[in-house]
Amino acid sequence: SRNINTLCYAENQIWLDEAISNDNISIIITNCKIKKESSKGFIISKNPKNLFYKIHNNLIKNSDFYGNNKKNIISKSAEINSSCFIAEKNIIIKKNVVLGPNVCIYPNTTIEENVVIGANSVIGRDGFQNYRNNDKLEFVKHAGSVKIGKNVNIGANCSVDKGLFRDTTVIGDRTKIDSLVHIGHNVNIGKNCIIAGRVVVGGGSIIKNNSFIGLSACIKNGI
Repeated sequence: SRNINTLCYAENQIWLDEAISNDNISIIITNCKIKKESSKGFIISKNPKNLFYKIHNNLIKNSDFYGNNKKNIISKSAEINSSCFIAEKNIIIKKNVVLGPNVCIYPNTTIEENVVIGANSVIGRDGFQNYRNNDKLEFVKHAGSVKIGKNVNIGANCSVDKGLFRDTTVIGDRTKIDSLVHIGHNVNIGKNCIIAGRVVVGGGSIIKNNSFIGLSACIKNGI
């Protein structure tokens, strides 16, 4: 973890040892035996992952742990089609932004100046994060954000997922994205990139400045 005073879970001894040695982690949920003394706090659970994500989902729903709600700030010069959906909180849309028909903008999204987003694109939705809890599949809510840099173009029918925890999905200045592109949570795309149609960028991937990604490429998560 890069954040201080972090809660995490560890389902085996290797993960537990790594968590204990990480100075940024304060509390560990685990089902393992604690073999050595530590100043960290421990929560013993039969199902550490399930308890961890239950706490996370509850914090999103019932607290301001991940941040307070703020009124939208939308520039008067922005051209927003009447069919667009704009959430009621935590959105910043700056000068000369153009949003095409049926564009959806969800909370915790910042769109910088001169951005154009094509019809039916969805920005800031929850990403695809599920886990198995015995015979059930559980969905993990997202608390992060999206930041779209200046002079970015995003085509039609694209989706850009927001970050999972306090993370931000970033599209750098002047990047151009074709239609039918999916950008997963926690992705960081640099400046001046070109991404062709039907590309999928898996969660947590990093695309450096000036990159070109061709038609229908699939970038595995975490690359």
